[in-house]
Amino acid sequence: KPALRTIGNIVCADCTDQQQQQDNHLNGRLSFPVVDFTEIILECDAVPCLRRLVGHHNREIQKEACWTLSNIAAGTASQIQAVIDSGAIRPLVDLVNNDLTDKEVRSEACWVVLNATSCGNDTQISILIEEGCVSVLGVLLTEPNMVMMALEGIERVLQTEEARDSEDLYHASEEELGQRPTIMKCASLIKTVVAGGSPHGNASSAVSKRARRIWDHHFVSCALCHNNYSRCRLRDSHFCNECKC
Repeated sequence: KPALRTIGNIVCADCTDQQQQQDNHLNGRLSFPVVDFTEIILECDAVPCLRRLVGHHNREIQKEACWTLSNIAAGTASQIQAVIDSGAIRPLVDLVNNDLTDKEVRSEACWVVLNATSCGNDTQISILIEEGCVSVLGVLLTEPNMVMMALEGIERVLQTEEARDSEDLYHASEEELGQRPTIMKCASLIKTVVAGGSPHGNASSAVSKRARRIWDHHFVSCALCHNNYSRCRLRDSHFCNECKC
């Protein structure tokens, strides 16, 4: 455990300040190379070890491992990729979705997925979607102090999925593709917030406005039959027999 905490502290340490290096050079003071301490930890092949500790029987070790991974996942694209390549995402998603998981461990596991979703590139987010990140974002919508960040993550997922959808439409028709399940899952989550708050509590005015902006930008629904449609796939909508929407 002390070794694990030390690794976590190194990952959290600020990189050598590049601006300070420039100031030192101008003032004739001794300068040191710019160092990203997280990269040093990655070079020591620590991430696969951290991934194994995610499943440790000791909750404190689990929590420390998740905390360290969450800080790595808040870094550069290559650092996020190291977390993904370690195979850590699926076990973390399982921890979040398991009601028996310790509350603090669950919170740290959520942060890994949230940071990776917020900071990752489109390719990485596509992998995170396949690993179940949307279910984690749905859990975060139930946490009052996490709703805004969860909405940000959901919007990032939507942007990635809509870009993939547009690309797929070059090779197949809308009828062949059907609605993308991830987009429809995001629609359900956002609509819950728009309709009256997070799934387990009332949303603040700022949260409701953010959710409404996301909904209006990405979705439309029939006022009578309440079917949801992605705005990037409006050709999927049609007149229904009951409401002629």
